[in-house]
Parts: sequence; C-alpha cells; structure tokens
Amino acid sequence: MTQDAEVLRAPRLSVVIPAYNEEDGIATIVERVLCMRPALRQAGVADTELIVVDDGSRDRTAEIVSGYADVRLIRHTRNRNYGGALKTGFQHANGELLAFLDADGTYPPEFLPQMCRAAIAGAEMVVGSRMAGERNDSPAVRKFGNFLFAQLVSLLGDHRVTDVASGMRVFHREVLMRLYPLPDGLNFTPAMSTRAMHEGVRVTEMAIPHAERLGRSKLGVLRDGWRFLSSIVWATLPYNPARLFGIFGTLGIFIALLCAVIVVGLRLTGITELGPGSLLAVQGAVVFGVSGVSLFTLGMTFNYRNYSGLNQYFPRNALFLPPSGEGIARFALEKWMA
Repeated sequence: MTQDAEVLRAPRLSVVIPAYNEEDGIATIVERVLCMRPALRQAGVADTELIVVDDGSRDRTAEIVSGYADVRLIRHTRNRNYGGALKTGFQHANGELLAFLDADGTYPPEFLPQMCRAAIAGAEMVVGSRMAGERNDSPAVRKFGNFLFAQLVSLLGDHRVTDVASGMRVFHREVLMRLYPLPDGLNFTPAMSTRAMHEGVRVTEMAIPHAERLGRSKLGVLRDGWRFLSSIVWATLPYNPARLFGIFGTLGIFIALLCAVIVVGLRLTGITELGPGSLLAVQGAVVFGVSGVSLFTLGMTFNYRNYSGLNQYFPRNALFLPPSGEGIARFALEKWMA
C-alpha cells in the first residue's frame, strides 16, 4: 500500500476543549495539544483539529484562544454548561475520531497518541482512567466519590470499570448516535459511561496521570455528586431495571429479615411483651419487606417490557414517559390482526 493510500485511510481527529473562565490555563493546554500533532501522525491519525468552545466566559479565555491561528474558536453567548459545550464542539467537528479533555491542565494530552492507537486498533471508546494506577492529585474526597461511582456502574452493568467520570476520552464519531441524549452538565461523563456500557460499546480504559487543576474548580462535591448518582441511575433504568430495582429490593428484604431476627431473638431470651424498640422492629420488617418485594417485582415487570418486543412500539429511552398514541395504536392493531 502506498503512503498516500495509508493517509487516505487514516482517520482525522477532532479534539474538543470546553472552556469557561479558564484564562489561567487555556494557553498551556492549547499549546500542549498542538505539540502532539507529530506524535498523533505517527499513531495513525491523518490530521488533528483543535476546537475550543468558549462557554460564555467573562474573562480573557476567548481572547487568548483567538491568538492561535491553528485553533477553531466557537463561542457561546451564554453559559450552557460542560456537556452543552462538548456537544457544540462535536457538532462542529470534522474528524472521524473525537476526543475531549478539560481546559484546566488536569488531563495529559501527551496520552492522546496512545489512546488514538487503541481506538484505531478496534476500541470504540478509549477512556483515560485516573483511578487505574497512575499518579492522581485529585482531592481525597473526589477520589473516594469516583471509586464509589465506578463500583456502582460496574455492579449495574456487570462489567468492571475504574473511572466513569473521566474528562479525557477518544471515541469514534458514530458512537455518539448510540449514546445520545446526554445531559448538559458535569454529569455528561458518568451518563456517557453508563449508556456506553449498556449499549455494548467496546470501551477500553487506559491509565493516565491526573494533575491538580489551574484556577478555581467549578465542581461542587455534594451538588454534582448527587447529579452523578442520578445520571447513573436514570441512564441504567431503561436498560436493566431488574438489576437496579433488584438491588434496592434485596436490600429491603434483607433489612426485613434482620428486623425479624431481632424480634425472634428477643422472644427466645424470654421477652414476651413488645416494647417501643420491638414495635419499631416489627413495623420496619413489614415496611422494608413489602417495599423490597414490590421493588423487585417492579424491576422484573420493566425487564419483561424491555425484552418482550414492546420496544419496537415504545422506545427504550422513553421507558418512564407516557407512551405515545401512535405506539399504543400500532401495538393494539398488530396484536388484533395476529
């Protein structure tokens, strides 16, 4: 094969950097990405474009980026949040491979060639994992939160992952259509990881170092932690509700059994009258037992809906929305004519 033919077959890469008030670190990360172009060509990438989406910044971020002739600057007139900025960048990107990383200097663009090699070799998405063994300068509370979210997604998806909230990824453009819709906030990445797992996307994790950010962090531990958890749960529900409801249902049944054991233990020790604590245990056993069985049954019902052929009438991503009149009519007509 000639060199020109190899170049024609090599994919183009579009790197998207969302930036909101990042004047302290945007120049550094832009220059680091631009310096990787020769290494990316050696990794099999035909051409690299760098897109910076200024997400309504009120500082000099856009002014700094506009000074680089090799960078495409896209500006939002108002702040649309992290995920919204990424989706704008993807919409304007020209590459067959898409990548993104943060503007604060925490993620290493020097690992982009390795990640692109993995994507070209067959991975549909390559995630730079901060939790896979390389140096991680994140605060301890965030490390713990990332660990918990990774364990939850691994449990719900039956596939081990180490970092569901990584902000550095390389993936094939066509994968996006399988993952949309995705949220506009910082919960874009955990929702993306969760949907990718359930959609059967071939995901490869690659250990990367993670540095302390330049400038002030925009992530709130409690606020965004709750959003991450909600995104993971709601992204899982349309695919495998039985596993999600089953976990909470089993937990409820376990608590009910524990309460029952406490009551029986009191009875065996000779206590025959129910005091306030015993009454509370009995009530707890009833509530948690009924709730556990109900949740487990609800999950099984939704799974039946998912795998009984009804998805052709009611889309999977509309599982918890009212069914459309068209879907109901198609289902009733075809069943009546069968």
